[in-house]
Amino acid sequence: MKWLTDCLKEKKDGYPVFSPKSRKHLFTKLASKYIHKKTKEEIKVTPEWQGCFTACFLSSNREKGALEEAPLTVMKHSELEGMDQLWDFSLRESDSTVRANSQKFLGSMYIKFATMEMDEKSKLAALDEFVENCIKCLNEAKKEKDVALMQATLELMLNVLTRIDQGEMIKRPLYKKGEKIYAHWKRDGGTLYGAEIKGVNEDGTYWVHYDDGDVDKAAKEDYLRDKNKERRKPQKVELSGVEKHLKNTFAGEKTYFNLIFSFLDVGGVVGGLAWDTLEHLPASDTVAVRLCGIHKAGKVDWAEILPSRPVKLLYTLQIIDPAKRGTDKKSPLNNDEWCKTFVSGGLPRLASVLKESSALLVADKLALRCLSMMQKIFAFFTMGIVVSREVVLKVLPLDSIVDVSLHMIPNLVKTDEATVVDTSQALSSIFWLLTTAVKVQPSVFAQIKAFGPEWEKLVPAALIVNKNVMLQKAFTDGVDQLSKSCSEDSEQVSKLREQMRDKLLEVVHARFSELNTQNNCAQYLLLMRNLIANTNEIEEKSATMIGGALANLIKKHP
Repeated sequence: MKWLTDCLKEKKDGYPVFSPKSRKHLFTKLASKYIHKKTKEEIKVTPEWQGCFTACFLSSNREKGALEEAPLTVMKHSELEGMDQLWDFSLRESDSTVRANSQKFLGSMYIKFATMEMDEKSKLAALDEFVENCIKCLNEAKKEKDVALMQATLELMLNVLTRIDQGEMIKRPLYKKGEKIYAHWKRDGGTLYGAEIKGVNEDGTYWVHYDDGDVDKAAKEDYLRDKNKERRKPQKVELSGVEKHLKNTFAGEKTYFNLIFSFLDVGGVVGGLAWDTLEHLPASDTVAVRLCGIHKAGKVDWAEILPSRPVKLLYTLQIIDPAKRGTDKKSPLNNDEWCKTFVSGGLPRLASVLKESSALLVADKLALRCLSMMQKIFAFFTMGIVVSREVVLKVLPLDSIVDVSLHMIPNLVKTDEATVVDTSQALSSIFWLLTTAVKVQPSVFAQIKAFGPEWEKLVPAALIVNKNVMLQKAFTDGVDQLSKSCSEDSEQVSKLREQMRDKLLEVVHARFSELNTQNNCAQYLLLMRNLIANTNEIEEKSATMIGGALANLIKKHP
């Protein structure tokens, strides 16, 4: 198969090794055998087999004028042969390499459809074909509970949507086939030689024939200059209506969006792919309009607007992210009436979800992001920025929220490396809420003090058992900020800070031999600084430990 593929690509004296008739025959054979394979398992589709089919697809369709290569350009979408097989390779093959290669190639085909030299109606029809095929496969997968098909279809959609967002659909080569240029020889610098562009490769490099007979089949764009020997600058190109069409169709069609949204409930790899796909689509008008219009609605179904499942709830809460309030003038958080309505019903609903779903909110990355967003929203409204604190505290069970949040910390400090970033953010958000709660309602500190026995376990769990510096920093910074806000019981706060500081110093003292990089050392020094910065007195034992640790670190990293 590899030999056949090479023969399909190579030329002898400027002519293909295989005649058009031979290439067409090979393509027909491969296509028919694959169709036959569906009923009789005679062919194992390997990456080499799939590569040969792709080479045949290109050569045969080029021969009939349906497409051009260098760069790949679709001329007649309706006349392309072999598209059904490409879809099957992309979605129904068990070999992950075959699937990935096919998805990339098939995605390239549909991305190219948006830049075809044809009327807009035909371009939209081609892109609609992609959408309809994906939705058809997702419906089939959901009906048959076929997880493999769910995963493959979402992978294909994500492949195309990601490449659109990266600008591949609007990326245009700076030099055209047949253009006379000047070029360096295999580097950006040195002598410029006369040359001609013979083709544009899929990876953005160029097939360049130099006037002296040399050939570079993969010249980088940086090596090339125009006829005036000047470097050509890329022009900024905005997405046109055609190029936005694919994303808007997935997001704008209610049934399509709801179908993709439903796969969040599957969880695992499929749920993660569904989330990643949704992040590449415009915010659903259905969800946004429903949430942003609560102050105009007569009766609000809060359970429907703020679902209890963390991943679905996160999608909704992102629309009211407090961090975006200052930059997004359209944010509902800038509307007083909306905020009053949300405080009256939305905050109690979120508090209920936090209490009932606390175990689910630490289950995976997306659940942790949801937890973090909930804590930020609680803290934002508790500060009384838009709606007065008095009004907020009348409807928000702050004591209950603080209690649940405190009891989530032990689970968060036991995180694994895969979720450490999201866990650290969730931990920081919880401490931000606790700090805010203590400031606006000092009696809350009694709950934090009552949690004292747990702090005895938490400190070593966060700083010794868990060895991730990011999480350690989130924990120590959080305790530091919390202790500064707790002015009512300075003795209890001081004791907590001393426990934290001494445990951290023990970590540094015992583990300095493991701190093999200056970056690790710097992180630990920052943690120490945070804990001793506001301490009036340091015990002799602690001072000795600090001195010894610093001496060892300086000796190791002078």
